[in-house]
Amino acid sequence: MTNTTSNILEYLRFQLETGRATLFTGSGFALGARDLDGKLLPTGPGLADELWQLCFPGEPKDPSSSLQDLFHAAQSTQGKTLERYLQRRFSIDASSLPQHFETAFSLPWRRIYTLNIDDLELAAARRFKLPRDILPIQGIAKQTVDGGHPTRANKLEVVHLNGRISEGVSAVTFSTPQYAERAVTQEPWYARFAADLLSLPFVFIGTPLDEPVLWQHIEYRGTKGHRGLRELRPRSFLIAPTLSRARQLLLGEYNVEWIQLKTAEFIDQFLNQLRSTTSKGLTALGAGAASSGRAPSVPSDVSALIASPRTTPSIFLLGDEPDWSDIQAGRAIERSIDSEIYTKTDELLAHRKIPEGAKRASLLTITGTAGSGKSTAAMRLAMRLTAAGHVVKWVARETDLTPREIRASAQTATSPFILFIDDADQFGTELASIIYDISETKDTQLIVATVRSSKVDKALNPVRLEDLHRAEMTLPHLTDADIGALLDILDRENRLGQLKGKPRHLQEKIFRDRAGRQILVAMLEATSGQRFEDKVVGEWRELSNEGKELYALIAAATGLRHTLTREDLLVALGDRSNLTLNALDILIRRNIVASSTDGRLRARHRIIADTLIDEIRQHGNILTNVFSRLAFLASVQVTPQMHRSNKAWRFLKAVISHSFLLRLIELEGARAVYETIENNLAWESHYWLQRGSLEVEEGDLRLAENFIQQAHSILPDDPFVATEYGYMLFKKAVSQPQSVNAASWVSEALKILRDLINARGKIDRYPYHVLGSQSLAWSRRASLSKDDRKTLLRSVLHDLENGVQNHPGEQDLATLIVDVKREVLSLEVIPNLPGT
Repeated sequence: MTNTTSNILEYLRFQLETGRATLFTGSGFALGARDLDGKLLPTGPGLADELWQLCFPGEPKDPSSSLQDLFHAAQSTQGKTLERYLQRRFSIDASSLPQHFETAFSLPWRRIYTLNIDDLELAAARRFKLPRDILPIQGIAKQTVDGGHPTRANKLEVVHLNGRISEGVSAVTFSTPQYAERAVTQEPWYARFAADLLSLPFVFIGTPLDEPVLWQHIEYRGTKGHRGLRELRPRSFLIAPTLSRARQLLLGEYNVEWIQLKTAEFIDQFLNQLRSTTSKGLTALGAGAASSGRAPSVPSDVSALIASPRTTPSIFLLGDEPDWSDIQAGRAIERSIDSEIYTKTDELLAHRKIPEGAKRASLLTITGTAGSGKSTAAMRLAMRLTAAGHVVKWVARETDLTPREIRASAQTATSPFILFIDDADQFGTELASIIYDISETKDTQLIVATVRSSKVDKALNPVRLEDLHRAEMTLPHLTDADIGALLDILDRENRLGQLKGKPRHLQEKIFRDRAGRQILVAMLEATSGQRFEDKVVGEWRELSNEGKELYALIAAATGLRHTLTREDLLVALGDRSNLTLNALDILIRRNIVASSTDGRLRARHRIIADTLIDEIRQHGNILTNVFSRLAFLASVQVTPQMHRSNKAWRFLKAVISHSFLLRLIELEGARAVYETIENNLAWESHYWLQRGSLEVEEGDLRLAENFIQQAHSILPDDPFVATEYGYMLFKKAVSQPQSVNAASWVSEALKILRDLINARGKIDRYPYHVLGSQSLAWSRRASLSKDDRKTLLRSVLHDLENGVQNHPGEQDLATLIVDVKREVLSLEVIPNLPGT
């Protein structure tokens, strides 16, 4: 064995054992397999000869006719015949398979990509006893990428990038027009492959990698990279008996080494020696699926979180989110408010133990503005309770847990526990229901939720939680004692910045002058001497173009409570270049973005992310591009079968929210985002609902009606679609008050909205808002008599008053009541005129 062979074997062994190695196959991989008639599978030239006879039987072959053109001709003139021929020609006789295919399909590949349209993998599963079931995937499909996470441990995914002939001739790519059609869009599975190529080691067998669509996705909006950059692409190998010198140089730029062997020779000489990796590799894939693909289905135990060692230096004092080690090491100061929180917590726990308080667990809400230290206070409280002997569970802000899983974990608990939900308003209006359900389980002692002050009333509906014993603690501005403690920590950790060397009274004055804002803002401004906004924006402006784009994507995702992997970024950018990897490496090394132990990336803090996004809004189309890329990423990570409370679905809903997009990038920008993902989400009702809602709000009502009707066709009983349809009818009437249909539109809208209020009024405030605001608008535009206007508005006022009773924290409903009352009063003092 040569040193080179030994080196390759050891490298491949490690990659297979860690579940990272990925196989990519072309037509040369299937050599030796036979079809149902016992004939060897054809190569490209052989298939072209056979298609010529199908199209022009008996005629001598024209050597200038390409395979692609012949396929197109056969499909145009011999459609059914072509389909039957291809299905039989590329259906593999399992008994014909040589033994080396058992080795190829037994290894613990992370995934297999193939350019072939045959069913070789299924034939191998019939012929040999393989350690995993085979899962063939139609790579041309628009919505089949499952979150971009590692493959299932018990399934070997085989992605047919050019389709599978078993699904029909229209489901494969062969002809020039088909390739041209695919080249104009970025497809989910090709995008996934191109991202994998940049982050995973590949073994390419039976292909020189010369397919145009493949390279189009590799090069999509990117370059191959520049000299002098750190080479971050993993080492990969291409197996072929011959390869042109030019192709060797090209692949070398992607860190792909050529091994001059035939398929069977490579399998015999290399892969056969790696069969021992199977068990360890499958174990690694299982662990990867658990840690990277889905978070555990129960909240984390705080004692385990505290025990987990930190693997990177802390940058908490430079603006990062707190880590458990920051609390342990005292980098996060104990503030004056903390003792009050401890006292209140003890009171709530005691209330659970007395007879009249035993029915439900209590709720403690820790509120404050962004960057005020809510998470830090909650983490310190959780550690104190753990130290006191309580079982404490933690739902992190970046959790993948669904509301259903959180409820289930509480219902199946076997001992008393306290549950913390950090950044709890991420669950929106569903939060109140989650807390209510958990509070009635016998083992839940206390629920602690951190919520932004501006989100408390919407997230924690007091009507829904009126049976709970509750308390709210709001984090104040820094006290003098807090400032002194923080200066001590900054001095101890050598992080005083521009405060270093200044007298203590001056340090305190600088901090005090800036401490009217969030603790994060005060700390960064005091130590840097810059305005917080200037510091955040300055970091962004100093980056390369690639770094700016990456940072903007990460910040936008962080603002939506979502973290991104390297692979996610590559898919979102459509840029597979070494430049991108180096730019990302710089962001991490400079502590501009934070990387967790499992490789997920986020801005150092949400307030930093929000500040940066506000700045980027001033730069033309940059933000539209950012959200178009994030929407594309989100759209290829969901599937119709996935539960709607899954983290991937929550991310998609956040990034395509019409009100969110309208606020940040306005009408045309939002339209561009929706158009980017139309092909990926044409099957999804919520997509059409949001797109229709955008047009109802500020766009074209004809488009709105079409989009909302599409949403209704997909999900007929959805109450949110019904609400928006009622809103759209009102808007039509208000915009065309003289139309003969206007009154009937209003009548239908009123019925729809009142039916929804009767069915869902206690849990959904929006029908009240639409009913009130649009009835008021209609009364002002329509040619109604004074009495008819008063009758309408008085009935609407009654609805709104019921709405405020059900949703007492909704300021917009209270404001509507004032507006409607004022309108009714104005009608009372206006004298009746002739004809009214």
